[in-house]
Amino acid sequence: MKTYIKKGFLAGLVLFFWGAFSWMVLPWHGATLHSFINGPAVASGLEANVLQSGIYVTPMGMDSSQDKAHQAYIFASVHLQGMPSSMIPALIISLLIQMVAAILVAYMLSKTTGLTYFKRVKFVGFFGLAAGIVTYLPLWNWFCFDASYTFVMMADLLIGWILAGLVLAKIQ
Repeated sequence: MKTYIKKGFLAGLVLFFWGAFSWMVLPWHGATLHSFINGPAVASGLEANVLQSGIYVTPMGMDSSQDKAHQAYIFASVHLQGMPSSMIPALIISLLIQMVAAILVAYMLSKTTGLTYFKRVKFVGFFGLAAGIVTYLPLWNWFCFDASYTFVMMADLLIGWILAGLVLAKIQ
């Protein structure tokens, strides 16, 4: 167990710092996120039409009486309390999430036998690919997430796990 925790700690750090670099330095995430023309008006409209924070979808259901071809589809995460003044708690939670995931992948990797270093890295990379497929493709399929956003999120996840795999595969 000590080995998994050590691997998870180190690989979790790699994932965390990759994520920071990917979001704060590379332009690809920003290129897939768009702003409303009049953000305050949209926010006011949302606040006036929701009772609590949560996930909202419109139109909802399959009402054939509406002309779907001329109606905007919206999938929104609404947080009425606004953004926290400090990112530190979210950063700490993010780091812990990455470490827990890396500990689980370290455990899975330990159950493989006879793999070379690069095959162990490939194993972890395939985990990242599978995680991207089951996480982002359903959102693209069911909730109309933009294809470029979906691709960037999947690529980001895959690269992060390949980098983490370089660490996980090295430590025995």
